[in-house]
Amino acid sequence: GDGGHREVESLERIMHEQMTFTEPKKAESRSTYTLDREMEYATRLKRTKIYAMFPSMTKSDINEIFCANDYAFQQTVDSIKNSGIEPKEVEAGVKPLAKADRVEREERDADEDDDGGGFHGRFQVVDDQSQYEGLRAEAEIYAKQRKECYAKAAQAFSQKQGELAQWYSQQAKLHGMKMEEANKRASLLIFRNVNEKRGAETLDLHGLHVKEAIDALEDRVARMRMNRKGGKSRRRRQLIVVTGRGVHSEGGRAKIKPAVETYLRQHSIKYDTTSNAGQIKVWL
Repeated sequence: GDGGHREVESLERIMHEQMTFTEPKKAESRSTYTLDREMEYATRLKRTKIYAMFPSMTKSDINEIFCANDYAFQQTVDSIKNSGIEPKEVEAGVKPLAKADRVEREERDADEDDDGGGFHGRFQVVDDQSQYEGLRAEAEIYAKQRKECYAKAAQAFSQKQGELAQWYSQQAKLHGMKMEEANKRASLLIFRNVNEKRGAETLDLHGLHVKEAIDALEDRVARMRMNRKGGKSRRRRQLIVVTGRGVHSEGGRAKIKPAVETYLRQHSIKYDTTSNAGQIKVWL
């Protein structure tokens, strides 16, 4: 009826305003558009990893599949695998998830086999290392797209283009949801890899963002306190929180360790940082 007609007309007007709102561009071919997208660092990183995983395929074939899957790492890998081509396995020791300092690891894990956990364990590219990096890269792309949409929404609002501003705001929220989902999957993956061979009294936060690290710490503290209340012994238990020294952080400054210390102080939890620069001893 008339309502449906008005809805279609409104959508068409919004799309028209969107086209006139952005700067005019020359018509681009599919190959030019692909080249522009590949200039993104995250996209180039994922593409290079897929090349290494499927050396029997030509780069042009991989590029077509990559583009068809909207530059999503895991979807591209799954598409190629579904065609009957298996990925090449690579040891993570060649390209570690993050190059944690070996000396630091030997100091804190003297009783562990160096290949037994953390970043020096062995990963299958598809399931672990490359998937983690691919998810973080996708999250960065979504974050950039969200920022751009919010900026366009603000500009449209300032020009009294309310419907267009609302449309951009909704797009920004969608990009934000995708960013959060990619980061959540990445954090769960890396947390499992670096902690799966550790005991309950060691918590490794390598590879996590600050908020993810604090969430993991809060969960471990709550569970250890609950176990202590339910057990026979009321003796304080020690938790070793491995934060790293921030050597590979932006600017070489630690982010997780200061955040962990702030959390512990705010919750009046006793801790010590003097024994090792890359870890914190906590008593619960």
